[in-house]
Amino acid sequence: MPNQVDLKLLFANLQASLAGDLALARSAINHPGDKGAAVEANWLGMLVRHLPERYRADKATVIDNRGNCSDSIDIVVYDGQYTHLVLKHQDFLYVLAEPVYAVFEVKQSVDKSHAGDKAASVRGLHRTSAATVDIRGATALKPPIPILAGLLCTDSGVVAALRRTVSRGHGGLGRSARLTLGATALKPPIPILAGLLCTDSGVVAALRRTVSRGHSGLGRSARLTLGVSRELARF
Repeated sequence: MPNQVDLKLLFANLQASLAGDLALARSAINHPGDKGAAVEANWLGMLVRHLPERYRADKATVIDNRGNCSDSIDIVVYDGQYTHLVLKHQDFLYVLAEPVYAVFEVKQSVDKSHAGDKAASVRGLHRTSAATVDIRGATALKPPIPILAGLLCTDSGVVAALRRTVSRGHGGLGRSARLTLGATALKPPIPILAGLLCTDSGVVAALRRTVSRGHSGLGRSARLTLGVSRELARF
């Protein structure tokens, strides 16, 4: 069809745009505080552009009706339609605990305990609920919605570490500190191959074991992934 849009390509290009902005902030800004602020602004801008308008995303501190406050949270996703902002002064914002849907910590790479502690500071707040009345009649009291928590990283360093961090819910942390999702904008580094180039293979089976098992007696970073012997016929 002539008017068809390749949605997969469209979203891939949107991701590439975000990844480019994050890479620029990392390479061009040297001061750690300024770099962190630029990275946060890029992630926040992406969420603001793509979330339905009912939802808001802001850097904020979450507060409950007893006056207890969370840590400062890089990105809070909350109901923007029915939320009363306790305080908005310049760039500082207090958001009530009840309408919070998700909290995110923005990092250059995976950081386990810090993000978990931030999540726990929000989930530990007191949240209330009440029955409502509308044109349909009375609606029964609903329990507060679970708050999602996650990491938004420029890159994951080791992708497997990010998967373990999120999928296992930070096994060493309490339930309130567990993370439920994570995202990384940049692809992981290309793996570096290492190998042996030999005049002859000596014992062919030994060379095959060396390569295929990746030097089982060595650490992962010391393992070999390929080998070539001049005596190709024997190998």
